[in-house]
Amino acid sequence: MIRFQQTKVGILIDYIIGEHQAVVKSLGTLFRKVQSISGATILGDGEIALILDVNKIITEYATLTNLKQEVFL
Repeated sequence: MIRFQQTKVGILIDYIIGEHQAVVKSLGTLFRKVQSISGATILGDGEIALILDVNKIITEYATLTNLKQEVFL
């Protein structure tokens, strides 16, 4: 559950892989126009993980569906 404006929003996930502390790196020009990705990080095993901007995803969804005031449960 996260709070978006005055509304609680639930995000469904299949499973949690783990919890990591990460240094967020900005992305190059290739991903600059992708609004829902805020950066990337390199995991301990060398894999690259993209970091999603949940607020931008919810804002875009609310704008497209015109549901800004509706309560998501």
